[in-house]
Amino acid sequence: MVAKHTEISPPTDLDTPIYKYLSTEAFLYLMEFHILRFNSLRSWPDSFEGGMYEHLQRHSKYSKVLEKEVSSFVGSCWTLQQEDRRLYTNDFQFEAASKELEKDGSSAMWEAYCKSGGARIKTTIRKILDSIIKHNPELETTRGKAYYEPAATISRNPVSEPHALLFKKKVPFRFESEFRFIVSNADCSVLNIPVFNFYDFIDEILISPASESKIWISRSLFMNTFTRKVLHGKKRPKTRISQLYALISEEV
Repeated sequence: MVAKHTEISPPTDLDTPIYKYLSTEAFLYLMEFHILRFNSLRSWPDSFEGGMYEHLQRHSKYSKVLEKEVSSFVGSCWTLQQEDRRLYTNDFQFEAASKELEKDGSSAMWEAYCKSGGARIKTTIRKILDSIIKHNPELETTRGKAYYEPAATISRNPVSEPHALLFKKKVPFRFESEFRFIVSNADCSVLNIPVFNFYDFIDEILISPASESKIWISRSLFMNTFTRKVLHGKKRPKTRISQLYALISEEV
């Protein structure tokens, strides 16, 4: 019997915090409808997604193992928001850097995904997996960290698990520290996963930072989130505004 929910090695603890940077539109959609969207890999911004999978698919050695087309997979990308310990001379520096990243978010991620405002949500791997299973126990998923290789060698390094080919990315994307969930039997190009206990699902909301001229965007998103929690009688999730570019008031 094939396991329905597998993980690309090395394994990551299910209670590991995981984050997603959302544009203003995507964040408001999530807050209004409480739905996680899994999109076809073919619709992802990087047109090379799944390229290695398709390359090996053309070879008879792998054709039976890699039967599904890349377009049949849907997925959702998150970030572990992790720093590389090797970049720091001691544990104190590493821990301080990790806390700073947790506090205000990644400038590169804000620029990539929230240019006109947005938010970073925090949850856990377990909560996402539970939402998928509760929605449809028959869905087959593969989850794991993306791993990064130079384009010059990415086709030369084989993988032991066929679906691991969908987790390879080029080095310029390494700042994303990505963790992804891929569903192989959704039979659709967009899979909507409802989040039933929404205000427990999200552990924290960090509103995007802003320069002086755009502080009103961050303040508006902060107030919108605060109002929704009040209307639903909820005290969680904790909601903050990133102070990365300027000091922004959190008074209500």
